[in-house]
Amino acid sequence: MRVIGRAKYFAPPDKNHIMSILFDENRKLFHLHNDKFSYYFYIHRSGMPVTLYFGAALSDVDISSISRISPDWYSHYYDHESGKECVLDDIHLNCSGFLTPQSSGADTRPNFLIVEGNKNNKLDLRYVSHRIYKGKPTFSCLPYVRDDSCGAETVELTLKDFTKDIYVLLSLSVFDGYNVIIRNTKVINKTGKSIYLKKCASLSQDFFSKDFDIIHFPGEWCFERQLRRERLTEGTKVIEATAGRSSHEHNPFIFISSVDANEDYGDVYGFSFLYSGSFKCEACVYKTGTTRITLGMGDLNWKIDDGEHFDFPEGLMIYGKGFTSVSLQLHDLIRSHIIKDGNPSAYKSILLNSWEGCYLDFDTDRLIGMVDGAKRLGAQLFVLDDGWFGDRDEDDRSLGDWFVNDKKVDIDAVIKRCRDNGMKFGL
Repeated sequence: MRVIGRAKYFAPPDKNHIMSILFDENRKLFHLHNDKFSYYFYIHRSGMPVTLYFGAALSDVDISSISRISPDWYSHYYDHESGKECVLDDIHLNCSGFLTPQSSGADTRPNFLIVEGNKNNKLDLRYVSHRIYKGKPTFSCLPYVRDDSCGAETVELTLKDFTKDIYVLLSLSVFDGYNVIIRNTKVINKTGKSIYLKKCASLSQDFFSKDFDIIHFPGEWCFERQLRRERLTEGTKVIEATAGRSSHEHNPFIFISSVDANEDYGDVYGFSFLYSGSFKCEACVYKTGTTRITLGMGDLNWKIDDGEHFDFPEGLMIYGKGFTSVSLQLHDLIRSHIIKDGNPSAYKSILLNSWEGCYLDFDTDRLIGMVDGAKRLGAQLFVLDDGWFGDRDEDDRSLGDWFVNDKKVDIDAVIKRCRDNGMKFGL
C-alpha cells in the first residue's frame, strides 16, 4: 500500500469539525453528504471502485440490492492470478456503476480514460489506498473551485493499473452549503517509457435508470444559450465543441433530469466542466437500462513521459430538486468560490458601454457627452468598446491593430472626464 503524490490543500484537519465524508471500514463504503444530498460508492472485493447512489439524502444504502441488477453473462472475467475464467456474483461489468469506468472487461459504455503506448493498452484500475482530509486540490493555471474558508472535505483514492505502473489519483470533494461533488483526476506514468493520453473525462457518473431528459445550451453570436431539452434513448448522444474553445457556441455544461422535472420539482443533476477549450460530453443509455454521463476534454494525443503526470481540468456535479435549486446553487458557488474578485458580496458597479450607443461612429466630444449622461444616470463605470484602435471605422478592418487612433479620439480626455465625474474607465 503506497500513495503516489499528494494533492495540495489549504489547512490541516479540524478536530472539532463534523466530517461530511464517512467511511465504513467493514463494507469499504464511502458516504459523501450533507443534510440534503448523498453520494455513495464502495470498493468492491476486486478493488474496483463502484458507484451506488447520487441524489437526495439517504442515511444508508444496501450494497447488495444496488449492485446486482439482473442475471447476465457479463459477470464473467479473466482472473490474472489464476489464469482462469471466473464469475463475479455480486457485480455486473456491463450494468453496475463504476467510479472510474475503463476500457477493460465487458463494459462497452463510454469510459473516462484511454491511454496508449503499451503492448496492452487496456486499463484495469484497482484500489491501492485512500485518505480523507479537510480542504481540496488546487490549480495554478486553471479555473477551480476555491476553498478560502476551508469548508471542503476530500477523499483521495490512489488507484493502480493491474498490470502496468500507471497510477490515478482521484479526488472527490464536498463543499459546505452545496449539494456538489467536485472531481479532480491526476494520471501518473511510472512505466519507464512515454505513454499517450487519448481521452480524459473529468466527470463520469452512472445512474441505474434510463428515464432522463438532457438539457444543453448551443449557440452562436447574437444567438447565445439556446435551450435544448431532449429525451435520452438507447445509444450514446454526443455533445461537443471541437474548435478549441467553447464560449457561446456550446457551453461545457449539461443538465440531466427526471422526465417530469420543472423549475421546482423533480430530480435534476448539473454537470459543469471548468475548462474553456474543446470538450466532449457523452450521454449513454445502455441496453441494461442504465445511463452513463461523461464530460471532459475532447479527443487528444497528450504525451506523458516516464515520471511525469497529467492533471485533468476540474469538473463538478450538483444535485437539486428542480432546475431552480441547481441553478441557484451554481450561481452562488461560481460567484463565491470560482470568480477571483476577492469579495463576492461587494457591490458591483453600474456601467455604460459605448457600443450600442454609437457603435464605431464617435469622436471625443460624443464620448464625453456619453460619460456625462452616464453620470447623471448614476453609472460608476464607462467602458469604451470597439472603434478606438487602428483604422476601425468599419467592422471589416483593423481588428487586432491595438494602437490608439489619436486622429479619431483623445482617450486621455475621455479618461479625465470619467475621473472628474468620480467614475472609472475601461476598455
